[in-house]
Amino acid sequence: IKRLNMKIFLLKITFILCLVISLGFKPTEVNDGHAVILGSWEYSTLDQGFNFQKGVVVFSIEDGQLQGNVTLGGKVIPMRKLIFEEDRVRAYIFVNGIQVDLYLKFHLDHSFEGTVSNPSGYIKVMGCKQD
Repeated sequence: IKRLNMKIFLLKITFILCLVISLGFKPTEVNDGHAVILGSWEYSTLDQGFNFQKGVVVFSIEDGQLQGNVTLGGKVIPMRKLIFEEDRVRAYIFVNGIQVDLYLKFHLDHSFEGTVSNPSGYIKVMGCKQD
């Protein structure tokens, strides 16, 4: 009977410990750090032609995942392989069939700066938050 009581006691303790530990972790779909970049960002760059000099970058959460789009020359282009780490975004988009790599660093003053690839090299880009 002592062995049975000991097994029941250990099972109860194990259950209570598992319950306490699981309550300590609450699942979140969205990383709190993503809030820094969510919303619309207006960007500008030099020497890229009339349609590509200015545009909007939008970050949102869809189905628990960070998503990004670039509005460029009146077209909304989804970002691919979007990675957000330590206030930096890496992604790429396709513009007229050409892959364009994006590297953006976000600042606390609601601005960003970075580089964008093009066939002749990299171009500096800067922007600020719209909303």
